Amino acid sequence: MEIITDPKNKILSSPTNPIEHITSDIKSLANEMYKTMIDNKGVGLSANQVGFPLSLIVFSDIDHKKRYDLVNPKIISVSSDLCEMEEACLSVPGLWGDVVRPEKITLEAKNLNGKKIKYKFKDILARIVQHELDHLSGKLFTDRAKHVYKQSKYTHHEF
Repeated sequence: MEIITDPKNKILSSPTNPIEHITSDIKSLANEMYKTMIDNKGVGLSANQVGFPLSLIVFSDIDHKKRYDLVNPKIISVSSDLCEMEEACLSVPGLWGDVVRPEKITLEAKNLNGKKIKYKFKDILARIVQHELDHLSGKLFTDRAKHVYKQSKYTHHEF
């Protein structure tokens, strides 16, 4: 599975389509996406980053101890507290940027078994989810970044 690394590729700038039925193909896609994400030292990946215009994201915590697979995720609330942090992206290699995002979010989605789920995320997990949901809306972190750099100021993982 190849990650699209051309930020001008239309699939990266187009909104994705909702998943109507969670099939074995969707589950296989999520598993392959997660493997691709890990192999590329990422912590998040959206289906459109690998050529599928579907509303599906996979991500993990920084240590890869907990995996998340979200189908048709939607943020339903955000905190008023904002945090600026450096972000990078597997689809935009070599660039980093300072992005301001809410510190806490609540979202609804389905898991790979079709069960409706609700999560509250804060700090880095909230940031990862917001970054990936931007992908599903056709946005890149560079669209939101206050500053974009060619070299990272920090050691980090890419989303």
